[in-house]
Amino acid sequence: MMQAPPTALRGAASVEGVELTLRPDLQRALATADARLAERAADRDPPEGRAALPFERMFTETVEGVARARGLTTGRAVRLVVEMDELRVPGLALSALGRTDRLAGQVIVHDRASDQILAIFYVTVDNAHPGLLGQLTRGTGIRERLAEAFANHIADQLGASRKR
Repeated sequence: MMQAPPTALRGAASVEGVELTLRPDLQRALATADARLAERAADRDPPEGRAALPFERMFTETVEGVARARGLTTGRAVRLVVEMDELRVPGLALSALGRTDRLAGQVIVHDRASDQILAIFYVTVDNAHPGLLGQLTRGTGIRERLAEAFANHIADQLGASRKR
């Protein structure tokens, strides 16, 4: 069931919490990917910053940061619960053959004080970079770019300004 944010909430929400829940299989896959990332990041000097963070922490910090940057800091206090269904970051070969980077999940907006559900919506972010030229533009920081696009979709749903 989808439920659009009420008109009174659009542009008048203050994001004061973000929770991320993952399907069990996705949680296992992310734990493995996070371990590989941490291992690679440990060998680099200086460390890569946000790219080396575990996905859950990076995602919640990104959503909170986009909310602040887009002005979702005053108004009705809300808590976002993101039920992540899919994170797909194919390797170089599959991506070159047309497989997309994807982040998808349901967002439930709760009133911070009463825990009442104010809105439910689904967000899907797909980024395609087929071919060798596409791989050059795809670059690195894929998870971070997917998370930022996801966070911007949330801000759009909550009626945040596009000013930066």
